[in-house]
Amino acid sequence: MKKLLAILGAVGVTATGASVVVACGNHNKEEKINLSSIIIKKDLGKLADAKEDTVKAALLKENPTLKTDEIKLTIPATKAVATANYTVTVEPKPDSKVYQGKVEGITFNTQIEVENTKIKIDSVKAAVGDIAGKENLDAVNIELAGKLSNATEGNVLKNISSLTAAIKTGTQTDVIVKVTAKKGYKLDSDTFEIAGAIVKPTISEGLSEVIKTTDLGTLDNAEEATVIDALVAKNPSLKKDHIKVTISNGVVAKTHEQTTNYTVTVGPKENDDFYNGKVDGITFNTKANIDDEVVSKTTIDNEIAKLNENGKTYNTTQEATDAIKKVETEEFKVSDATLKTDSIRGLSNQVFNITVQAKTGYVLANDIQDGKTTVELKIGTIDVITQQSVLDLVNAKIKGNNVYFENENNLNDALAAIVKPTGVESITGELADGSNDSLETKSVKITVSKKADAQFEANWDGKFTVEDVQIGKIDEVDVTDAIVKIRELGGKDYVDQPALQKAVEEITNKVNKNIVVTLTDITSTFGFKDHKIKVELSSKRSDIKLINNENVELSVRFGSVALISTVLKDNTEITGVQEADVVGVKAAVEAQFTVLAGHIVIADIKEVNPQNYADLTRKYTATVKAIDNDKDYTGSVSINFSIVFEQVDVKNIVDFLINLADNTLTQDQVKSNINQIIKEQQLKDKVTYKITEDQTNPLKITIELLPTSNNIELVNNQVVTKTVVIAESKFSYSIISDKYSN
Repeated sequence: MKKLLAILGAVGVTATGASVVVACGNHNKEEKINLSSIIIKKDLGKLADAKEDTVKAALLKENPTLKTDEIKLTIPATKAVATANYTVTVEPKPDSKVYQGKVEGITFNTQIEVENTKIKIDSVKAAVGDIAGKENLDAVNIELAGKLSNATEGNVLKNISSLTAAIKTGTQTDVIVKVTAKKGYKLDSDTFEIAGAIVKPTISEGLSEVIKTTDLGTLDNAEEATVIDALVAKNPSLKKDHIKVTISNGVVAKTHEQTTNYTVTVGPKENDDFYNGKVDGITFNTKANIDDEVVSKTTIDNEIAKLNENGKTYNTTQEATDAIKKVETEEFKVSDATLKTDSIRGLSNQVFNITVQAKTGYVLANDIQDGKTTVELKIGTIDVITQQSVLDLVNAKIKGNNVYFENENNLNDALAAIVKPTGVESITGELADGSNDSLETKSVKITVSKKADAQFEANWDGKFTVEDVQIGKIDEVDVTDAIVKIRELGGKDYVDQPALQKAVEEITNKVNKNIVVTLTDITSTFGFKDHKIKVELSSKRSDIKLINNENVELSVRFGSVALISTVLKDNTEITGVQEADVVGVKAAVEAQFTVLAGHIVIADIKEVNPQNYADLTRKYTATVKAIDNDKDYTGSVSINFSIVFEQVDVKNIVDFLINLADNTLTQDQVKSNINQIIKEQQLKDKVTYKITEDQTNPLKITIELLPTSNNIELVNNQVVTKTVVIAESKFSYSIISDKYSN
C-alpha cells in the first residue's frame, strides 16, 4: 500500500486536501505586472502528473511570456481516483520584482492507475455510535444523516457518502444500516447492525375494529387527502396519521351525470405499529355532469365493416345475420339485421339492412338519426385449391423419361388438357430461360388461375416451379445401314475385344458420333477361341433418337492374349480394400484373383454418391486394365468395392469451442484448451485441428477439426470462429517519492 500511495502521490490525483506552496518575496508594486494580464489560457488539459515543474511547463507553453521563476503555485492534493481534476492558483513569489496580483481557476487533469483506500465497517459503526429508542425508522435515518453531515476532518464518516437504515427482518426494534463509501474508498463490508434503535411498539389495534363504515358516498374528488378525511368523518376514532390508502383506478359509469366508482384498501403506514391488518372493499364515487356524445354514421359503418376483414365468407344467411347482431361497442349496439335480397345461389355478395341503437350517454348523429344502415357480406361456400393437388396433376402430365415438348406452346397445350380440380380456371406454364433447338431439361414456372368463387389455400399465391421438364427438338437417326455393316464384322479374327469395338465404332461414327457402342462377351472361354459378342447401340444425348435399331450378336475369334474379363467379370465386388487408392485397390484385386498378379493396373477410382456422407460404408468403382503389351492379358473391366469408415462424434469438442469466451484468451491459450479437450475426449489419435487467422484481422481466427486419417469421418463437426487477444506486456512501476504517501 505504501508503494502504491507513493506512486499515486508522484503522478497526481483528485479530491481535496493539503496544498503545495512555493513561496517567494515582494517587489515595488508600481513596477510589477499583474499576472492576470499574462496568464490568459487557464485550461492546461491533460498532464502527465501534478508536479510543480510539470504544471509550470504547461503554463509557459500556453502563456509564452510568463516568467515561471517569478511565480509560486498552489496545487491542491487529491485522493486516488482514475482521473484527477485540479484547480491551480498562481501568485508572484514573495520577492518577485516582476509580477503582482494572482490568477485562480487554472485547470488540468491527470489519469493514473489507482487503488481504493480500505475502510473497516467496524470503524464506521463506532463513529456512528449509539442510536436507541427512536419512535420509528424515519427518526433513525434522520439521526444517521445528521451524523454524516456533521462529521469533521479525521472522522471516518467524512469518507462515507450515505447511511441508510432498514428494519431488520423478524424484529421491530433492530435496524440494518447500509453504508456507501465515497470514491477512492472501499469498505470491507457494507452493512452493520444497531440493536434497539427503535422503541418497542405497544400492542397495535386492528383496523377492522376501527373502520366500521366502508361506504363513503359521493366525494368531491378522488384525492388521497379527500378520501382519508371522509374515512375519519365516517369512522371518528380512526387516526389518519397512522394509515395509508390505496385507491383503485376509477370505473366510469356513463350517464347524463358521469359517475366514477372507486374502491379503497386501508392499511397501516409502513414501519408504523399503531394499527395492524387491513380493510378492503371501502367504496366511494365522484359525479360530473356531461353531455351525450354524438355517434356518427361513419363510426358505426366502420365498426360493422370489420365483419368483412381478411376476406371473411359466411356459409349461410343465418350465420351472417347472427354475426351482425353481435356487433356492439361502448357507443352503440345492433338491434336488428335482415337480408335485403330474396335468395342466394352459390357464392355472392349480399346486402343486409341493419338497425342500431345508441347506448346511454350517446346519441346518433343526424346522418343516421333513424338508426338505419346497410352492410354487404359474402355468403355461400367457396372452393379451396391446394398446391399439392395441382402439382401432382402437372407432374404427371409434363414429366417423365419419354415425355418432352418441342417448345413452350406444345407444353401449354398439354397443360390445357389437364382435367382441372374444382375451382381452377386455367393452368399455364412459362419456361424459366426460354426455348432452344436441342432437347434439354428446363425449369417451368406454373401459374394457376382460380375461378371467382374459389380461393387458394393459406400461404399460396397460385404459383410454383416444376424442375427437369424436357424441352427442345428431337433428331431421329436411322441406323439401318450401320446394323447391316456391323453384321458383316462377324466370322472374323480380332486381336481382342477392344479391336472389335474399334471396328464397330468406325461404322457408327460415320452415321453419328453421338452413338454409343456397347459390346458384351456372352461366352465363357478365353484365348484363341470362338466368342459370341452382343453389340448394342444407344444415344448419348436425349435429343437424338435411334430408329430401326436392334441388337446384333457376332461370332468372332480373338487372339491368344486373354481378355481380363474372362478372369475378372465386369462389376465384380472386390473385398479387403483398405484404402481407396491405386496401391490399396490393386493389392485387393490381386489377392482375390491371384492369376492377375503382375498383369494389371488400376485407374478411374470414383466414389459412388459422394454426397451421402452419413453412410459408414462408402462404395467405390474403379477400372482394372491389363498392363500395356502384357503377354497374357488384354482389355479392361469395371470393379466395385467398399470401405468401412469410422464415424467419430466431435459434438462435445465443438460445443466446448463455441462456449470459449471471446476477447479473453490468446491464440496459444486457445490451442492449449483444444489440446486438453481432445485429450479428455480420448480422441488424440483420431482428431486434430487447424487454426486460420483472418487476413484482415489477425485476432479473428477460425478453428477447423480434422480427422487424422482418410477413413475417419467427423460427425457433428463445424468450423468455429473466435476472437483472441494479444498477450499483455509485463511492466513494473518505480517508486518516485514517498512524500505523497499520506
